[in-house]
Amino acid sequence: MLSLSAFVNNNSMNLTTLATTAQALVAPGKGLLAMDESTGTCNARFAALGIPETVAARRAYRELLVTTPGLGEGISGAILFDETIRQHTQAGVSFVEILQQAGIIPGIKVDLGAHELAGFPGEQVTEGLDGLRPRLTEYAALGGCALAALAGVGWVEVYKAARHQWIPEPAWAAARSRSRRSQIT
Repeated sequence: MLSLSAFVNNNSMNLTTLATTAQALVAPGKGLLAMDESTGTCNARFAALGIPETVAARRAYRELLVTTPGLGEGISGAILFDETIRQHTQAGVSFVEILQQAGIIPGIKVDLGAHELAGFPGEQVTEGLDGLRPRLTEYAALGGCALAALAGVGWVEVYKAARHQWIPEPAWAAARSRSRRSQIT
C-alpha cells in the first residue's frame, strides 16, 4: 500500500501504488470506517450517555472499534482523528498497527474542523490547509497512513448563499488544498 511518507518524502508519486491503494479502498463489499470524531464531538456523545469525557474513555471506546473481531472483512480503510492516530491498545500496540494487521488501510483526517467564517455570522468554513505539510510528515512518522481525508463545510450552502462575497471562500479553500497537495506529491 502507498504510505503517507511516500507523499511527504518523495517528489514523485508512484501511480501504480496509488491505484492499488485506491482499488483496495473501494473493494467490493467493503467500506470506510470514519473514526475521525473530534474530541469535542466524542465528548458530547459521551456526556449525553453519562460516560466520562476523558482521554482514557475515548481511547477505550476506540480500542473496542479497532479490535473488533473480523473488522477487516467489511472495512477497507479507517479515517482516524489526530488523537486517535497517537493512541495504543492497553497492550501497547498502536491503533494504526492493529488496523494494518486486520488488512485495513489507516487514514487521517487532516482538516482542523469547521470555524466561523469572518464577517458572516452563522456561516462556517473548514480550516487546516495551512501547515498541512508538517502535519503530514508527523502522521507519516506515526504509522505511514495511506489515506488523508479533508472534510469540507459549506459546499451545499454555496449554492444557497445570498452573499456573493461568501461564495469564494470554499473555492479558495479548495484551491489552497490542491496547491498544497501538488507541493507534497
